[in-house]
Amino acid sequence: TNGQQAPDEFCHILVPEQVRSGGFVEAAQISRAGYPNHYSHEAFVLRYQFLTLSKSSGEKEESVDMVIRQIVNHIMNGEKSFSAIVDISDFDPTGIQIGKTKVFLRQKALDILEGLLIQKSMILIQADSRRHIAQKRYA
Repeated sequence: TNGQQAPDEFCHILVPEQVRSGGFVEAAQISRAGYPNHYSHEAFVLRYQFLTLSKSSGEKEESVDMVIRQIVNHIMNGEKSFSAIVDISDFDPTGIQIGKTKVFLRQKALDILEGLLIQKSMILIQADSRRHIAQKRYA
């Protein structure tokens, strides 16, 4: 055994157990399942909450669940504002999986979310520009 924690000495009996308990097996399984993109819960909410209609509230897990549910519902219900530019016809809700501390995305789901983010940003910039022009015109 390597109870003395000496460098370069391995106990071949303990290594598999340490790999399992360290989460390496789960990480490899997720990666093999095709979820190469991952965000912490906080980072996901900060980035994609913009696509939802409401602000987040509650604990972080509830917030992540809420944000994902709202986005998926908008996409699956054929939200007109979401489908105008971005092709969402082959969106698969299983492309987004929630872990204990991270959100895992397949590449297609990430591409759709990023496209929707760009689309909504463009709409808000356009609306703000029109508001600014109207205010100057009537001021």
